Amino acid sequence: MTPPRTILVTGARDWRDARRVAEVLDQAAAQAGGGVRLLVGDASGADVHARAWAEARGVPVEVVGACWAQMAAEGKPRRARSRWCALGVFVLSR
Repeated sequence: MTPPRTILVTGARDWRDARRVAEVLDQAAAQAGGGVRLLVGDASGADVHARAWAEARGVPVEVVGACWAQMAAEGKPRRARSRWCALGVFVLSR
């Protein structure tokens, strides 16, 4: 059995277009050609819309909160403070 493909969604916190998030995730899931799972942040905006999409479709979700304080303590610059790993990354941008 082939393991599910991972779809990663992160930010933006001010993303309001839930319909567009669902459209893109539907396309990503179709392109995966099999089972998918969602790896998503624990913030508002796109993260919330992505979790709603997964719940509505029965897609397994793993929520990963950011470790901002730990990463700052490690001296990592703000733009490098993201710990994500996924097989497929789909970006929503304006």
